[in-house]
Amino acid sequence: MEAPLTLRILYTYNIRGNLAWLPRLYTALAAHSHDDIIDRTVKVDLGEACAGYVWHCAETDGRSALLALDAMGFAAARVSLSPASRERLVGNALAIAPVDEAHPHQDGALRYTAALTPPPPECRLQIALVPAEETRLDEGALSLATVAPPNFGVVDVFIPQMGVPIIRTAQQVAVAADTPPNPSIVAAVDFIEAEARYYASQKKTD
Repeated sequence: MEAPLTLRILYTYNIRGNLAWLPRLYTALAAHSHDDIIDRTVKVDLGEACAGYVWHCAETDGRSALLALDAMGFAAARVSLSPASRERLVGNALAIAPVDEAHPHQDGALRYTAALTPPPPECRLQIALVPAEETRLDEGALSLATVAPPNFGVVDVFIPQMGVPIIRTAQQVAVAADTPPNPSIVAAVDFIEAEARYYASQKKTD
């Protein structure tokens, strides 16, 4: 039988290709990632990380923001990718799980899904990567309240050894404009944009 677990979920939504925000976001997320009462922290994105009208999203078929979230240590993100674009991710060896209704992701006792379905028996907590009107738990299925930049969500869930999980706290935190950007994520964003420019140049020569 697994031990009790206090899980912190840090989450984002509606980034819409704004990679320039991510280095400051990472700094803010790091400040909320550790707490004496927290056993584990996961970061997830509820979708709309890319937008078709943003140049790097268009050039990478929606993969650019997902690559950035992977560099930031996100566990899962809801995506809307074509089969071809999803297939191209295989070569990137990402740690992040690209989740849609046809592709849930199981990580031990945690399950990430884009479908609002009951969790399977072996799942201790199911996290729906679909923005909801409010943060709530229903028989082990967690829904997260919608959030948008410059805010992100912070939810602490206690998962007992037996019985159903409970929400301990749920809040939204704003990333201040003067938050220092993380240099590693600045470099990652620069690399992703350079790759997107390379894809664009290849299309022109085809």
